[in-house]
Amino acid sequence: MNYDVLKSKLKAMKSYLFTQDDYVDLACSKNIKEIVNKLKNNTGYQEVIREIDEKDVHRSDVERKLFLSLRNDFRKIYKFVFDFDIKKYLDAYFLKDEIYVLKLILCMIYDRKELKYNVSELKYVIDNKLKIDIEKLRSSENVDQFIFNLSGTEFFDFMRESYDETKSLFELEVKMDLYYYLKLDKIMNRCLSRKDKSIMQKVHGIEIDLINISWLYRIKKYYNIGAENMFCYLIPLAYKLKKDEIIKFASTKSLAELEDMICHSVYGNLFMEKDFKIERVIYDYLLRIYRVMCLNNKNSIVSVVYYLYLKRLEINNITSIIEGVRYKLSKDEIISYIYV
Repeated sequence: MNYDVLKSKLKAMKSYLFTQDDYVDLACSKNIKEIVNKLKNNTGYQEVIREIDEKDVHRSDVERKLFLSLRNDFRKIYKFVFDFDIKKYLDAYFLKDEIYVLKLILCMIYDRKELKYNVSELKYVIDNKLKIDIEKLRSSENVDQFIFNLSGTEFFDFMRESYDETKSLFELEVKMDLYYYLKLDKIMNRCLSRKDKSIMQKVHGIEIDLINISWLYRIKKYYNIGAENMFCYLIPLAYKLKKDEIIKFASTKSLAELEDMICHSVYGNLFMEKDFKIERVIYDYLLRIYRVMCLNNKNSIVSVVYYLYLKRLEINNITSIIEGVRYKLSKDEIISYIYV
């Protein structure tokens, strides 16, 4: 594929991403109305934020529109990709965000709350190729109905099987994540060129290693799950982590023992640097990997994935700032929660 046109498009889109100064300015806002006003003046968000009424604005409205902007950017990039196989890979990559929406609907069903996204917004995020009847899915009154309304889609069989086994929201969400990573790996190996596959195997492999470490840590900290059952919650793929190492992690008797073992693993130096702040470790290290891979591979699909990663990160940062402003945190406190 010729990446010249795509690189120009990405360069233009990157120019609208927030800088450190932009985040500081946003963190200095007095209220959410002021944040919305500033976002309306930012070219990267004008299109999705313009419909929000500043006089009657709610945090959830802003967060919903921010997420829609990610799909907006994905569609803009997608138009400049002319290779069918790369489009299949990008479809698989964006599935992570479509699954995020499915999780939102599930959570609303479990909590018996109204979903804020309307049908047109959901249709904008969920690709037609997934063959999901959004109106039926959104109107599901319980989990059984939700799964039944996925009939005829790629999600139906594994969702039905998972729910029949556990009837647990946590396990359903885990199974959806596992499905995403396994599908992405399958499409990546089938559709990408040798060069692109080698690059993305490293990027996705490191991400999977770190996610498995974080999931093991959270399971050990928050859930009473035996070592023999922990593997049901892990992505069955790896890059640097060896299977026997993961077995040792799962077999630890306490959280302190697990922390010590992780700190002596192949990724140990990352966790010692960040005082075991797992989310910070994952975001910071992946940013470093993406930057190096993009610098060394000018004509690669990694540039697209890196931009989408930065966009997700930006949306998370803006959401954190909205929360901070809402709870009247100081500017410095708010900035400490963002990733740049």
